Amino acid sequence: EEKQNKRFKFFVILMKIKQIYKKNLIKVIDTPYSSFVIEKILHGCTNIKEIIEIKKDLGETKLKAENFLKISQKNISQKKKFITTYSTAFKWSKFRILNFINFFKLRKEILKKIKFNHNQIYIGSKTSTIMNVLPRKNRILIDHGFSDYYSKAQNISSYKKIVDRFKETISNNFGYPYISLSENINGYTVCKIPKYSKNFIDLQNLPINKFLMKILNKIKKNNSSVKKIFLLSKNWEENYFSGLSSKVDYDKINLELIKKYAKKGEKFFIKYHGFDLVSNQIDISFEKKINSLGFYAIDIDNFFQTCFKGLVPAELLIGKLKLKKVISKYSSTLHNICHNKSIDCIMDINPELNFIYNDSYEYKKKLLNEYNQRNIFNSFTGKKVNIKSIN
Repeated sequence: EEKQNKRFKFFVILMKIKQIYKKNLIKVIDTPYSSFVIEKILHGCTNIKEIIEIKKDLGETKLKAENFLKISQKNISQKKKFITTYSTAFKWSKFRILNFINFFKLRKEILKKIKFNHNQIYIGSKTSTIMNVLPRKNRILIDHGFSDYYSKAQNISSYKKIVDRFKETISNNFGYPYISLSENINGYTVCKIPKYSKNFIDLQNLPINKFLMKILNKIKKNNSSVKKIFLLSKNWEENYFSGLSSKVDYDKINLELIKKYAKKGEKFFIKYHGFDLVSNQIDISFEKKINSLGFYAIDIDNFFQTCFKGLVPAELLIGKLKLKKVISKYSSTLHNICHNKSIDCIMDINPELNFIYNDSYEYKKKLLNEYNQRNIFNSFTGKKVNIKSIN
């Protein structure tokens, strides 16, 4: 009965969107992730206009955007408009007045590009620069990952609520970029958080098109016995996003994680973070190396053509391939799927801690902060992720 009530509430939300915004609703798609999620939210709605955001500073192209639309949408003939933006809206300054000026300049430029009018409602992710400059009343936000939905589960103090309301009022009057707590709560989330499940989108159960179904069927046929996946990462944030270099050897860290949770001869999938693929940090020699040690690792992205690698959410692959164990140092995927009691979700940063004793204090601090935040969040959401204690 409870499930039926939740489905009914979700159905009502969808009906409201369809009825009220059918003519004026516009999708804003800036990542494969947002494309898959919006496809789920608006499943069955046709002829809705789309804006495809291409972030120039991340090296994104129209061709890449067309590729992820091909793999994520059922109807790729919808009316589309491609808009070039930047992943960072503008360089923040210590002088607030400069931030206001830069923001207004950016907003004016983007609103002109999208031909904005106040009767239109835009639905998209918080990672979108376009969504961040739109007036609050004209946007429906979707949580993208852990940093987006972390605050939803916390018990916000009265003081913070008052401050938030004050900031929201100023933002409404001046149009400055600010996503309030109340807007956060009302947006769609990809993690099942108590009290906000009516706006929950299950990433394991997204609608898929024939093109993707064909690839998934091939993976299933060749690997029907595989039930385990390791979500691995390189240090993309330091090596790629910030243009820095780190001494951390992620191949060694990933190998230790695999040794701890896989038996030799056992078949299992590995999947890298999408940013690692974008920044060309992935080297097939790692897969060959661990397999030469007696393991049987299969990189799941190798089943996809190069132009489609890293575009399908891990949650969707886990759900459709009916995998039963997911292991990672930390990943939003663990939180996004842990409501499914048939899956064992394991988070373990110990293999990384064992290798970073010579690394900088800032790096250790960042890792431990991530661990603590996820531990707190896991407590709020029922301790469904098996987070291993730090040795």
